[in-house]
Amino acid sequence: MNNKLAEYDGVPGDRGMELEEHLIELGRRFLWVFAIVAVITLAAYPISGKLIAQMKADFVPPNINIIALNPVEVVFTQIKIAITLSLIVGAPLIVYETFAFMRPGLYPSERRFYVGIVPASLVLFLLGGAISYRFLIGPLSKALIGASTSTTTPLLVLSRFIDFVSFMLVTVGTIFQVPLVIHLLVKMELVEPTFLREKRRIIYALMFGVVTIFNPDPTMATPLVITAGFILLYEVSIRIFAREKKTDVT
Repeated sequence: MNNKLAEYDGVPGDRGMELEEHLIELGRRFLWVFAIVAVITLAAYPISGKLIAQMKADFVPPNINIIALNPVEVVFTQIKIAITLSLIVGAPLIVYETFAFMRPGLYPSERRFYVGIVPASLVLFLLGGAISYRFLIGPLSKALIGASTSTTTPLLVLSRFIDFVSFMLVTVGTIFQVPLVIHLLVKMELVEPTFLREKRRIIYALMFGVVTIFNPDPTMATPLVITAGFILLYEVSIRIFAREKKTDVT
């Protein structure tokens, strides 16, 4: 009996590979990605301090100071920002290496699906993050700070400030996946638009609950803003894709 990991009947260009061969290839691709991300991280570290200063200028009133609670907080925060930047810049490489590893075992239709969906997901994530940075984080953070200046003089902790900004960027970027997810669910006939309409209130409540649990802001302002954006994208998506489904049927 031929000791192969798997055989994929009907997959053009595929060949059986030993488990050891798969592991070696996976390790090679992982090391390549890790090396590139590490280099980008080292290159990004010197500018991470400037990025913190830029975020302070964009999101914090000029009379409010940002403090560090211990000597290593600034260094750790700059490392965190550098790693985040390296993952964003290196995302296309990570996606490509993942696809290249899986490609021999994918059918042509699965390859087209991957090539079409993953880049669209990355673009939507970056678009959501950009909109969050440009239009949401600044007004929201200044409103929250302004609400406390009448009685106290707030001091922002550096790590918590960066956590708040990161939370907003990642969460809004993730929410921008909603149109893509709904499109896939409807296209693959896993759910009907009528089901999405009927269960909307439950989905909204779950979304609000999840955001509230992971929200670094102790007030309800951030969860309300994020949930409102989710509802908008959700409603627009189910209307668009419901019309597409009717068109396909007719």
